[in-house]
Amino acid sequence: MNLFGVKFAPLKVPMERRLQTFAAGMWFIILAFGGALGAWFSVYLLLYTRWYPLILLYYIWIFVDRNTCETGGRRSEWMRDWAWWRYYRDYFPVRLVKTTDLPSTKNYLFCVYPHGILSSGAFCNFASNATNFRGVFPGLVSDVLTLKSHFWMPFSRELMHGLDRSGFRLSGLSNSKSLQIKDPFTYGSLS
Repeated sequence: MNLFGVKFAPLKVPMERRLQTFAAGMWFIILAFGGALGAWFSVYLLLYTRWYPLILLYYIWIFVDRNTCETGGRRSEWMRDWAWWRYYRDYFPVRLVKTTDLPSTKNYLFCVYPHGILSSGAFCNFASNATNFRGVFPGLVSDVLTLKSHFWMPFSRELMHGLDRSGFRLSGLSNSKSLQIKDPFTYGSLS
């Protein structure tokens, strides 16, 4: 269908594909604009509504809770299991391919390079349960490190905490699920 020279998706696109496109688009909007929109919305609530006491308390909470991203976060399995992540996974599609067994008695550091702008593969496999990481690697717990600035943005920071993301600093890495760092610049520094 064309309207003013813009070609729209045909009406025969299945609902499943529409949901996948919606999930991918919304995640992009949250990553690209979520911090700014959350900050703008909180300032609006602070200055122009009767909700300002709650927003002031929330700002205080953000300050008090500023180091949680470096000490393990607040993982929410409920949030990691949202159907939204499965639609997001199927949009690309992203798959987790197991090539070897990894004993759950050890810790592992998965480095994903190049990960692209949105890190879709790393996000689907390690920050959500969309690819069944728990079932493929039983006993292992995944944690994604990201920029600490994500945890200063109102509202979107709660999503980051729920997905068990940690701020990328050496202290955030060493607090990540009991990972012990001996010397970060030597080979074999993870035990």
